[in-house]
Amino acid sequence: IGTDVGDMFENLEMPYEMVPEIHKICKKNNIMFMSSVFSVEDAKKIDPFVEIHKIASYEINHVRLLEFVAKTEKPVIISTGASTYEEIDFAVNLVKNYNDKITLLQCTAKYPAPIESLNLSVIPELAKR
Repeated sequence: IGTDVGDMFENLEMPYEMVPEIHKICKKNNIMFMSSVFSVEDAKKIDPFVEIHKIASYEINHVRLLEFVAKTEKPVIISTGASTYEEIDFAVNLVKNYNDKITLLQCTAKYPAPIESLNLSVIPELAKR
């Protein structure tokens, strides 16, 4: 209580300087390094170290971020947890303008997620769309 939300997030975010070292450790241990990005600046800093980009569901309407990661021509994973079908369609179509390597991740924006909130039955509808 009494903590500014911006300060709290700044305290918890990973400094860009850590990315090369984490990438190096992952590579040494045969682990594919991946990081969700929340801004174009994040994506620019992370891009040289990832083979795939991950977009959090809260960023599904972030046009400039989607365009940037799509233009890298690397595969893009888009989380859908807090999204409507219209938002998902918009994001997929935007990315497809530059890149057809898209995976949708059905997720729940509540952690830990109770089983009844997983909504896994939406997966066939997402595949059909």
